Amino acid sequence: MVTFPIISICILLVSIVLTRYSKNIKHAIPPTVAFVLNGVLILSLIEFIALFMNNNDVITQIPAPYYWLLLFAGFIIEIFSYRQKYIPGHFIAAALHCFVGFIATFSIGLPLLILALIEIIIAVYQYQRN
Repeated sequence: MVTFPIISICILLVSIVLTRYSKNIKHAIPPTVAFVLNGVLILSLIEFIALFMNNNDVITQIPAPYYWLLLFAGFIIEIFSYRQKYIPGHFIAAALHCFVGFIATFSIGLPLLILALIEIIIAVYQYQRN
């Protein structure tokens, strides 16, 4: 059940590695902001996994606007990353969509998981072109 948050953490780790190795390229998001964003998201996901393992009701205890905020943040990061061809941003957006897709599995979860997969494919394609 905790598979998608763990996958999100792995995607964020890939984003950190790509941010580290692409520091000399002009970015849509400055590298320090990307590192901070990745760090905050990883710590939040680790805390969520710890709370979820301790109490399965943590999903319903967190107010829905927080999940919507994550969803919209993923879309905004995705749009800017696509326009600027910023590969680590694609992975950040994919991790957010994968996590929110896990939360909203029975409503909009499947399209979000497909969107995360498409986002990863686009990022890999753009990485190969560079």
